[in-house]
Amino acid sequence: MPLILHWPNVVPNGKEFTTSLSAMDLTATIAAVAGAKPRADAAFDGNNILPAVSGTSKLDANRPLFFRRRQIRVRQNQNVIRQSAFRQGDWKYLRTYNIRDNDKFSAAL
Repeated sequence: MPLILHWPNVVPNGKEFTTSLSAMDLTATIAAVAGAKPRADAAFDGNNILPAVSGTSKLDANRPLFFRRRQIRVRQNQNVIRQSAFRQGDWKYLRTYNIRDNDKFSAAL
């Protein structure tokens, strides 16, 4: 999904950044900009991408990324993972879970 960042005098105008990111990277970036630091025993899952998008360093394009797709139905008290994926470089593993009679999901084999 495309993402547009605008921060005058920090992110260069017209710069195209093609390395894959995660929403967890945005969380870590916003926290770093705000001066928030994670606890020593609970580091952020994402990376601060500000140095990479501002051009002062590079983000490893081959780093592993993890994703989940959930189905949430508040009224039925349901919060289950429908798909999970792992991506590293050009490789991607996608796991889809099938619904069973009891409204629970199990891994498709």
